[in-house]
Amino acid sequence: MPLLLAAALAVQACAFHDERGTLAYSPNPTPAFEAVGKPWFESGATIDYAGGVYAKLGPPRQLGPAEVEAAADREGVPFFIEAGNYAEKPEVLYVMVRSWDCSFQPYARNK
Repeated sequence: MPLLLAAALAVQACAFHDERGTLAYSPNPTPAFEAVGKPWFESGATIDYAGGVYAKLGPPRQLGPAEVEAAADREGVPFFIEAGNYAEKPEVLYVMVRSWDCSFQPYARNK
């Protein structure tokens, strides 16, 4: 049982800094920038971005701040793309669903 507790304590939160548009590890999560609770996220609505339409793809996954960068936002929730991906229409977008464990919901471009 102590091993499970140690593993749970090792999880770092992701904090989004709106004024800088950056994501970093922090002891303090930033739930204000999570998609959970937003009607468009809860209903499974698609995301329109850069001339493409994106739909939820599988379950959320954990990503580190260095793996993604902010690209746009919807109602204060930032959309992220893979770091270094400068494609006009990226194949996948991510929205943060749990900042306390850096979980992101992927959205795949379908148009």
